Amino acid sequence: MARSNTRLYAASALVVIALFGVAGVLVAKLIARNGDAGSTAAVAAEVVVPTGPLAVTPTSVFSEVGSDPSAPSWAKNGRLLAFEVPRAFGTVKLFAAEVQDDGRAFVTAVAPDGTTQKQRFRLMQQPSWFGTEVLFEGQIERSAVRRIFRAPPNGGAALEVFDATVVEGTLADVAVDSSMVGRIAFVNHSMEDGDLFLWDPRVGKAKPIDPAPGIEHSPVFTPDGNSLVYAREVAGDDDLWQVDFRKGKGTLLVGGTGDQIRPVVLPDGRILFLTSVDGRTWDIAITNGTAVNTIAPNVKLPARSGPAFTPDGLWVAWVGTEPKTNMLRFTSMTDGRLVQIEALGVSDLDEVRVTQKDGMTKVAFVAGPPGARSLYAAEVSDYLVPPPFTAAAPSP
Repeated sequence: MARSNTRLYAASALVVIALFGVAGVLVAKLIARNGDAGSTAAVAAEVVVPTGPLAVTPTSVFSEVGSDPSAPSWAKNGRLLAFEVPRAFGTVKLFAAEVQDDGRAFVTAVAPDGTTQKQRFRLMQQPSWFGTEVLFEGQIERSAVRRIFRAPPNGGAALEVFDATVVEGTLADVAVDSSMVGRIAFVNHSMEDGDLFLWDPRVGKAKPIDPAPGIEHSPVFTPDGNSLVYAREVAGDDDLWQVDFRKGKGTLLVGGTGDQIRPVVLPDGRILFLTSVDGRTWDIAITNGTAVNTIAPNVKLPARSGPAFTPDGLWVAWVGTEPKTNMLRFTSMTDGRLVQIEALGVSDLDEVRVTQKDGMTKVAFVAGPPGARSLYAAEVSDYLVPPPFTAAAPSP
């Protein structure tokens, strides 16, 4: 009978939620009778369901007239945010912001004085994180090539990760192996097609990964570090490939008509990517290596980044093309729910990135028309809740 009562009360709570869809968060508590034990035990199932219109007021992280910040990248600590900003005469510089829980941000220029050899940068692009340091593609003034550098986020000098005696030429599309600090995959653009390389600090060498015809780009490591997923363009179409380092040969992961680009790998190993048949309309799809499913249709193609997801892998974040351009959209990876959150006071959202720390989920994004864009952050934890009913442990 206890089981029947639990179901009855759960159904009643759902009816209450359906009837009273007011803005805010509704908490329903259910009490069931433990008939098997012959005693009354409180079995509380706390339901936290966001209802009504959802909205956040983002805080400005960086705003400067004539500058369009882009490529935001969160550090693992959930507080530091690196991003790039175009400057005068075609230069691009990097900054790091410490984003407080209350939304305040303290911004510092990354490597403002250049390298440890006092060489100044003309270009600093595509920031990511190399442990506690910012990893980026840099081009020194009066140099014709881009190289891979790292720098502390507090304004210290930059250091080239490895020099031209290891690999010559222009290097880009950098990926860091999170399972092994220091191992890096990148694209060597001095090669005719743009080939993938893997650099291992333990041996101090870089070697090609699965050389094959086509232009390779957008590499990303799997969580276990055993393989690399990447896109390869052949005859104008991009397909997804995966190479297992233990086998050494790449295999086609997702191909067919149109383009499959910018893969990212969830903690459980599934792969998200952007796909399009005509190059104008884009979807976010997911694959486990066999089946492919669309999880978000008609998304706005980010300027350069791939799909965004929460570090726990439970939500995918994206921006749509219609009808509103100020909506943050989150698709649940557990039950397919779509949560839409209006970012008040801004429009033309792009390049959404997500972080989590200490129970908080924060997003960073750029917004505004070209030439007048700003970088914003917002906390969305209250709106990204688990499936409606999660039973707590019985009380004694």
